[in-house]
Amino acid sequence: MLWQVLQRIQSRQVNCEILLKVYRSIVRRLQCRRGKKSPQLLDIIEHWNCRKTKLENQENAAEDLLERLQCQAQNQTASSQPAAQPRKRHKGKKQADSAASASVSVSQARGLDSNENPFEASGLIRQNVTYKWAPEDIGIRTRRYARGPACQNLGRAWQAVVVPHTTDLDIENCCFVVMLQLLDRLEINQREWSKQRETLRRCAQERDRVIAEELQVDRETGKDVLNKVFNGGSPPTSLRDNSFVKQLQELSVYCRWIAVAALPEVFKQMLENEEKENPEASTLHHLWTVAEDVIVDAWLDKVQGRNPEHVSMHFDGLRISTAVMENVDDFCAACSSHIQRKTGFNVRIRAKEHLFFLQHIERKSSALESECPAELLQPGNCILASLHHLGFAKEAHDMVANTESEFQHYFERRHHRTYAQVSEGTGLVLLPDLSSISLPRTSKVLMHVATHGKPHCVAVELLDGEVQVTDGAVQRTVSEKDFTLFRKLAVDSKYILFFEVYRNKHEMPAEGSNADDSLTAREIESLLDFQAAGQEDGECDDFVVDVDQDAVDDDSLSEQDEDLQDSDDEAVVRVGDVLLGKLQREAGNCCVHQIVRTEENEYRCPFCPFRSFSCSQSTKRVLAHVKNYHNERKQYVASGTKQLKIIISLHDSDQCSRKSSENYLARSSEILRSTVQPALSSRRMLIDRHIRLVFTDRGPEYWNLECLQRSSLRRVRNLYYTQEFGQMVFQEFLMHEAKVYSLHAVLVGRVTPDMCSLLPRFVNHWWPIIEDIFQSSKEDKERAAFRGEVMTLRGRTGAVMVLEPIATDESEACVRTMANRIPSRGLGQIQFVRVDNPSKKFWEELRLICPNLQVMALDPVHLAMTYEFASSRKRTPGSKMLRLVLSKLTARDDQCSGQEWGPTFSGSSCRPLTHEEDIARNHIESRSMKSREAERILKNLDPQKPFYFRLDFIKAIAAICSVYSEEVKRIAPGPNRPVYKLLHSATAAGRAEWYFNNTRMLHSMASSRLTLLPTGTTSNESLHREINVWFRETYRLHQTSLYLKLSILKLAKNLSHNAALYRPTTRQMKQAEVLARVTSESVWSGREWNDWCSELDQEGVPAKANLPWLKERKRQQAEVKKSVRKKPAASKDERRTRVHRTPHTLKRKDSLRRAGVRQDVCKKRGATQ
Repeated sequence: MLWQVLQRIQSRQVNCEILLKVYRSIVRRLQCRRGKKSPQLLDIIEHWNCRKTKLENQENAAEDLLERLQCQAQNQTASSQPAAQPRKRHKGKKQADSAASASVSVSQARGLDSNENPFEASGLIRQNVTYKWAPEDIGIRTRRYARGPACQNLGRAWQAVVVPHTTDLDIENCCFVVMLQLLDRLEINQREWSKQRETLRRCAQERDRVIAEELQVDRETGKDVLNKVFNGGSPPTSLRDNSFVKQLQELSVYCRWIAVAALPEVFKQMLENEEKENPEASTLHHLWTVAEDVIVDAWLDKVQGRNPEHVSMHFDGLRISTAVMENVDDFCAACSSHIQRKTGFNVRIRAKEHLFFLQHIERKSSALESECPAELLQPGNCILASLHHLGFAKEAHDMVANTESEFQHYFERRHHRTYAQVSEGTGLVLLPDLSSISLPRTSKVLMHVATHGKPHCVAVELLDGEVQVTDGAVQRTVSEKDFTLFRKLAVDSKYILFFEVYRNKHEMPAEGSNADDSLTAREIESLLDFQAAGQEDGECDDFVVDVDQDAVDDDSLSEQDEDLQDSDDEAVVRVGDVLLGKLQREAGNCCVHQIVRTEENEYRCPFCPFRSFSCSQSTKRVLAHVKNYHNERKQYVASGTKQLKIIISLHDSDQCSRKSSENYLARSSEILRSTVQPALSSRRMLIDRHIRLVFTDRGPEYWNLECLQRSSLRRVRNLYYTQEFGQMVFQEFLMHEAKVYSLHAVLVGRVTPDMCSLLPRFVNHWWPIIEDIFQSSKEDKERAAFRGEVMTLRGRTGAVMVLEPIATDESEACVRTMANRIPSRGLGQIQFVRVDNPSKKFWEELRLICPNLQVMALDPVHLAMTYEFASSRKRTPGSKMLRLVLSKLTARDDQCSGQEWGPTFSGSSCRPLTHEEDIARNHIESRSMKSREAERILKNLDPQKPFYFRLDFIKAIAAICSVYSEEVKRIAPGPNRPVYKLLHSATAAGRAEWYFNNTRMLHSMASSRLTLLPTGTTSNESLHREINVWFRETYRLHQTSLYLKLSILKLAKNLSHNAALYRPTTRQMKQAEVLARVTSESVWSGREWNDWCSELDQEGVPAKANLPWLKERKRQQAEVKKSVRKKPAASKDERRTRVHRTPHTLKRKDSLRRAGVRQDVCKKRGATQ
């Protein structure tokens, strides 16, 4: 039950954090008052500080105990399971999902438990607790305190949750009863003793009468005052002039004097202890707790004789298993008798009940039925149901009926509501009240309770001397006196909160002159974020899921359904099926006139390289062979897989050349017959074992295995190549900077296009050949990044729409470039934009040229890239987890629409952070989220589902800052700020809304158009990297040259993009390969070339082509030279430096005419070299 409340009911934890925040704010505000603080103000400060401290201690004790029990449960489960068998080594490829691997890494690093209850399989968890006297060095026995997490440290609410099978027994009025008997045993002979004894006797034997007649307060308050004053504390301001309180203070002084005289060594140690502000009172406490411990020790002997499952010490009482007591009253009487026999002290043992507030109400009154609409009785609608009972039925019903509001979407996901949401959704004014003494000021209030840890709301209406409490469809009535008493006795009293309800602000009462107890506007706003009717997170919160659980059963989809799905997906093509259809038609259309009679007087199969049949047989024998062997089972290829590889290569070549063919079987067999020499036997149909692939300067070819033995070939593993091919690889590999993919692309353009698909495509196939040729390892080369700013704009499928240099990345320059380079029709098609610098100004300017623009979103990937700046651009466990979190911003839920995330953010206004979001965001800056909570959030991230609420995104970032706190302390070089501050800025209200525009955008688009949509601006970043490589050795160049190079790059990108998208090949190809194949065909036909050349015809002599960029480049060169001459350094005489020459730069001096040099100039230079 403890795990259920702490781990599954997240609303309870959020409410507790809000309460603690408000308490801290009140205490800090009151302590900062200027001037001398009045006694009343000091009492108020002490009151709020006490509530804060008790709540903090109660929550920390519960969490510490849960952590201890979880460790014991794991050990108990591990010890009960058999030893794990050693795993067998898998021979297949590793396939691990990135989200699962990231979650497992966190789980293994932190020892996380699963999201399921760890105690379900463990049964009863036994915990041995050690109790020791504290302090131990005073030389006497005193109260015993538990070492480590224990039930003793829990508050009443948690005890009711953790050990509901036990009963709490304690000594009634222990302090005064024990002190009276202890002083009587000392036989004090003083004149004052008789007077003081009477006061002590009344406190011990007539306590309830003293509280009612002398103090005139309720029983619970009176008990606290008597014990506090007797042990040296100050009475409340309202009771300082009370006559009995003054008598009690005199008794306290007298007893402290006796304690100091009886325990001088203890008093001496208390004086030396700087932490003891009142050493006399501490000595008095140790005096009577000696007797208390003796009594409890004797009591334990009685209890342990019955072997209870649970026993815990609680200072003046014990908590034991209820099962050992047949009758509680009889057992308490037997314990009292046993204590008196053993110790001589006469005490009364009684059982205490720990009930929640609603349980007190149920026990005191009878239930009446109250009408309430069924929709308001749904779990999570308790606030609206309570408003319905208070007379605000219309407002509550209208809020439920508004199914399109963001509050309703929040409720459907989280199954709870906040008071702030209800206030805004209904238009009512809710004013929180934290008072724990007086009744609310208005007659109609909402009462927030926490029964068994679950936040809940009930309606409370103050009548004449009575209080009516309505919970759902049940109504109960109690007196005001009982109502006030139950508020104090309830174990959930620390979590009870009132909300006064008003129709508008004019109905609110005016604030009094004394504002010590009044809440500030910010504190009221925080309390309105209280959540009511929060169920267990595992049942209602889509943010916490099990990533190992499959959302869809793959076996449930039929093949027909999968085909229908693939037909709508642009990323799926079925080129192989198209090819098989062509082979089927070619084999099925075989006829007699295709059968060739060879020189050996045999009928040859038109689809086999060498299979022939004797002419003594009819041509029908060949047709029967085609029918039996060139069938679907053999993919219409009877000779083996190597002919099929040739067929695939031929098909891909035709696709790249924009040709259509239906004779691949015949063409492939003809190629094999031309390259396999000598020919194989005509009786052999399967030829794979007898031929080998050889790389030649003409391209890949299949050779006869016998021919390999007589040829000068190099063999690397199972690859053969000729001398000419080795020379070609040597040359091209040097020219293309030792890049294997570039080498492959250039070889594709050089060899025969029909067979180029047989070239190796993977790096691990090329490096052995390269090593064999060069006999040395590859060299690394430095890259120089392109210096300048280039604007890139890519379409949905990755087409390069804009690739232009710009002077600045401001919004005006970007919009102007788009308007100049994209036609108006294209601008009208733009609906969604992702940028790395969104702003209201950018949005408004872009809308002027893109009239159909709907969403502008912030690229989510840049945040992870900035994170990695702090680790030298290397991925770390923290950055991997951040990428996993950011991937949820680009995830899609087909069951949701874009409206569920609210209106699109355009930079003008956004919802402010709620208190819960503000708390989570503060955890980012302080890196203070609890480790267990942070680990649970990161482990249960599901990257396949989006963030449904902004709070989930902020919590995930806060969890990263907690789990990877050391990483986020690093300084990111670009922004020059710590990483956690960057993450803190990313979760600001406006910044987060720009991020969530990604989710709104994806849910506004058809699912069939999302497959090729890149994540954020990753495609742009990929293009930027290509630009850097393209200009890696360029340090400066003229603007016209830059325009020309960028235009060439843009053309190359779009050629390969369109070819791969609209004319897909049988197999996947790299961009360079597609580009090489596309450009292998001549751009102009013979007629087009002649027509183009005729444009330059001028009286039979070709004129110079008009090159406007060349003229502009010359003008820019002149401007650069002119600006250089204006510099002061240009006026100085500079001696001509000697040029250092190398074998590659030797000076040529001869009479040989070279291009661009006139003949008369050559004569002057001479003929020497």
